[in-house]
Amino acid sequence: MDDSGFESCRSTPNVAVRPTADIRERAATAVSAGMVGDAVLIEQGRTPEAIVDVGEAHRLAEFSVEEPGVMIESTPFGLVYIPVSMFADEGLALIGRRENLMPLADDIACRIQEVFSTQDRETASVLLSGAKDPGGLPADARLQRCALVASRGSLDRLNYYVKLLAVDSRDVIVAGEYDSVSGELVRVRDLSHSF
Repeated sequence: MDDSGFESCRSTPNVAVRPTADIRERAATAVSAGMVGDAVLIEQGRTPEAIVDVGEAHRLAEFSVEEPGVMIESTPFGLVYIPVSMFADEGLALIGRRENLMPLADDIACRIQEVFSTQDRETASVLLSGAKDPGGLPADARLQRCALVASRGSLDRLNYYVKLLAVDSRDVIVAGEYDSVSGELVRVRDLSHSF
C-alpha cells in the first residue's frame, strides 16, 4: 500500500487516450473539418461514443435536418444526430482521432483500473488524458494524479476536478495531496511521484 491509501498495481495495460477539447468552442470548425471516426463523450462526459457521419451545411437535405451537426453511433440509443446548437446541452466533448491517442502514465492507468468501475474506466481515462492546465497545456502526471485521487472513484468528481485544473490547478493539488488535520491543511501525499 502506498501513501495515498491504495495498493500498488505491478503490471498495467497501457491505456491510450487523446486529450479532450470543449466541442462548444470548436463546433463550427469541427463540423466543417469532418470528424468521422473521432471519439466523443456524450451525456455530460459519461459515455464514450464515435462519430459516424458529419452533417455539414451542404449536406443538410441529405440528413433531413436544418442545422449542421454530427451523427453519433451510441450503444444505448443507436444512431443519433446532434446539431451544433445542442452540443452544450448534450454535454458533448471531442476526444479526438483514435489513431492519435497518447498513453497515460502506467501508474495512472493502473489506479484508474483500481478505483473506477468497469463501465467508467474508459471515460475516466479519457477525462484524465484530456486534462489541461490553466495555460491550456496538457496537465502533467502530478496534476492528473491529484485529480484522480480527489475524484475518489466518481466520474462526476473527476469531471469536476479536470475542469477545475484548467482554471486553477492549485485547488486540485490541495484536493489530491492535502487533508484537513485538526482544522489545518496538511500535505499527506506527494503525487509528483508515481503511485
